[in-house]
Amino acid sequence: MIRLDKNESYILSPENRIYDYILFCDFVFNQKKIFFSESVDIFDKENIQIILDIKYLKKFYDYKFKNNSFKIIIFLWNSQIDYINNQKYIKLLEKKFKNLKLINLSKFSLEKNNFLSLDDFLLNEEGTLNKIEGISYLKKIKYNYPIIFSVYNFIKYIPRSFEFLREKLVFVGYGDNNDIKNALIYILESPNSINRSNQLKKLCKLKINEFKNQKTIFNLNSLNEILNSKIRIDEKYYMSNLIIRYLILNYLRNFKVFYHKNNSNDAFDLLKNNLYKRTNHLDLGSMSGNAKNYPRSILIHKFHKDRNIRLNFFNSKITYDHENFKKQIGLIIKFFNYLFEFQDYDCNVSTIKKKLLELNNILEKQNL
Repeated sequence: MIRLDKNESYILSPENRIYDYILFCDFVFNQKKIFFSESVDIFDKENIQIILDIKYLKKFYDYKFKNNSFKIIIFLWNSQIDYINNQKYIKLLEKKFKNLKLINLSKFSLEKNNFLSLDDFLLNEEGTLNKIEGISYLKKIKYNYPIIFSVYNFIKYIPRSFEFLREKLVFVGYGDNNDIKNALIYILESPNSINRSNQLKKLCKLKINEFKNQKTIFNLNSLNEILNSKIRIDEKYYMSNLIIRYLILNYLRNFKVFYHKNNSNDAFDLLKNNLYKRTNHLDLGSMSGNAKNYPRSILIHKFHKDRNIRLNFFNSKITYDHENFKKQIGLIIKFFNYLFEFQDYDCNVSTIKKKLLELNNILEKQNL
């Protein structure tokens, strides 16, 4: 395991990423003090450690610094595709600043750069942060005193909140039919779609058209379609995870104890909340890479560490190439074949949890 050189960081971050960076600094990067800003001039200091968000690479590069002795950490939220989309300014920054590290969430054989993974750092049992500067008091309270936010969120959404005082299995994140369709559309229409392979874009168009006609997007055979397609390994990983989420969430919706909270504008919060002691959280891994540690898993660690089910569809210790990826897809198909046989939809959380953990052993056979 490695550590950052310093235990204090200056962070150039957009508003929507602040909470995630606090999580990383508190539980992964062993930071004692952090300071947020969207103004680059604040960072023109000697020998400091800077965490630079991918959104601000050009802004940071264009600024005329008087100092260049600082250490820079760039986090690639979407792993390989973030690097591909931003490699121009990443390479320019690497030339301008000698002490620069890239951190991401994946281990794929196509990576020729010296990336670090979040899994290269030790996940702390308890947080290390003592001081957070540069954010509003409300954000500080939300992070440092989660019980206050939890009670507020509970009261705001009564009577819905009472449902989660009972035993529930919950997944928070996108994965319903609309979410999947929008993800496919984004691959085709995003400003950076030029960096996606033509084969992937053809596949996305095909699946969107099938959804219009059949009202379903994927089935179990879709995993073999992805496996046999001529797309990059990181694209196979992303598409396979879309299929996995689609299959498992549509299956779990049959169970009375299951609840899916997708990424809608609904502010009812089940992750950053420490009131629901009988809620078990399902962890399906990151869409962006096979690292064990990523924002949702760290949130679960902070709030629900004894009440979670982690399904290791792709092992964090394996560097995936096309050959071992093929073996893993075979295990995933086997996992689903056995899972779909279980149809006790009225069972309690303990029963479905036991079944999922039992079948998780199938996914890990490649590592035996």
